[in-house]
Amino acid sequence: MHTDKRKKIVAESSGSMSRKILIGVMIGVPTTVVVDVVSNFSILAVLRWTWAFLTDEHSLPGWLLVAVSTVAIVGLVVFAIAWSNSEARIKAKSLIPFMHYTTDTFYGVKWRWSYSEDGKIINLTMFCLECDIQLASCPPLHRTDVNTCGRCGTQCLDSEMSILSACNNVPLEIQRNIRAGDY
Repeated sequence: MHTDKRKKIVAESSGSMSRKILIGVMIGVPTTVVVDVVSNFSILAVLRWTWAFLTDEHSLPGWLLVAVSTVAIVGLVVFAIAWSNSEARIKAKSLIPFMHYTTDTFYGVKWRWSYSEDGKIINLTMFCLECDIQLASCPPLHRTDVNTCGRCGTQCLDSEMSILSACNNVPLEIQRNIRAGDY
């Protein structure tokens, strides 16, 4: 089971690698061309050309062309970085194997939960094993006596366990299962 997860992680990370290579090429090739052109001129020649371009007659002023070009280039770079970061975050979340572990049975009750972006357990909720009705959320807001299901009468939470201690212990059990790979 763990081998399949590793193969999936490697396959997904190779797709991310090809995207990074594509972005690197898209940025690297124009940069290389600009560096090559600039390196063939002296700094003084570049400054003269820039001054001549800015002061020459154009349908638009030279400074406006430079400003618009600069904003466009910076915008494209920012967009590329933001896009690659959002894709990386989505991939990273899907590469964490335990993120799909969202239900289990503890103390005679079915528990369901989700994870925050940083991997913390959130929305921990308990359900009846027989009829799957929601018994309570953690921390409990209303009922504190969930030893018996109000719908089907099934004995739910172990009699010696309070809902408060269950809500405190279940995240620890989930984390132990994740560390042990028992999910």
